[in-house]
Amino acid sequence: MRTLIASVLLLCAAAYAQHTEMTLEDNQTATGQKNFQAILFNGSQVISGLQGTTGAKIFACSGAFVAGNSVTTDANGNCIDSGVSASAPVYSGITAGHFDSSTANHADSGSLRLAKLDSLCWRNNANSGNNCITQDTDDSLNITKPLELNVGSSPTSVQSGVTWLWADTNDLMVHSKQPSNGGDQHLPIAQAVTTTYTNATTTFSTVGPWTWTVAASRTYTFQCTVYFQGSATTAGPKFQATGPASPGAFALGVEGYTNTTALANAVVTSLSSANTALGTLGATATNLVAHVSGALINGSNAGTFVIQAAANGTGTLTIQDGSFCVLQ
Repeated sequence: MRTLIASVLLLCAAAYAQHTEMTLEDNQTATGQKNFQAILFNGSQVISGLQGTTGAKIFACSGAFVAGNSVTTDANGNCIDSGVSASAPVYSGITAGHFDSSTANHADSGSLRLAKLDSLCWRNNANSGNNCITQDTDDSLNITKPLELNVGSSPTSVQSGVTWLWADTNDLMVHSKQPSNGGDQHLPIAQAVTTTYTNATTTFSTVGPWTWTVAASRTYTFQCTVYFQGSATTAGPKFQATGPASPGAFALGVEGYTNTTALANAVVTSLSSANTALGTLGATATNLVAHVSGALINGSNAGTFVIQAAANGTGTLTIQDGSFCVLQ
């Protein structure tokens, strides 16, 4: 009988010694336990002399821990109350191959692996809310605030089929590396006339907001639709563009109506050169339509590109609000 009891006690001791996890409840005291790989703290405990399965100490200290706080260690390896709620722990200096969300079905690749309902957030500058990136049900990314692009340069190494959005001091650009149609493209910039433009002289002036900053060694195109009328048949519009000196090439074409049925057109191929295709009208005080288009292949000089107009002769030229230009 003594032998049987001893055997049972030995089996129980062995089983107890092989536990891999121990939970300490509120105010529980654990002293001298061994062979535990993990310890869970559920309250205010007093702990000392615990050893891991390899014989190394997991914690070597004693003291009370505030219920709900997480446990950390000091420089000597002693366990201390962190003073931080375990529901919002603070860690520093942690490195890992990747970090997984505790939410089920998180991503299975990447350094930060989030689940579909997870979000990535920053506190706003006013400390009044969060700026977050979330995923919508259609798998698109939702950014709660505008995305700011700092000044950069065109990507030099982009995987085929990948599109980049970037900006410099002059333009917002899209860089696409497609097998047959790649390179940098400007995002179009549209400028509409919001206040009626009038010019009762033959001296050129800028039409509304039609002025843009252009970069050196970059190609731009422009398309303008102009709604106009002249107070006299001699007050038809003439157009010109000004820009940086020594462009590689330039063209400005005008086509449109001189009355309700007659069309005219012409092209000039240098900056500050007047295009008078619609300068003589067959109808007055009548709204007509002109299309002004062209391209600037800029040289080594950055500067300002401007589209201007004037009356071709005696009378007043009027360009109606709603006329617009798109530079790209």
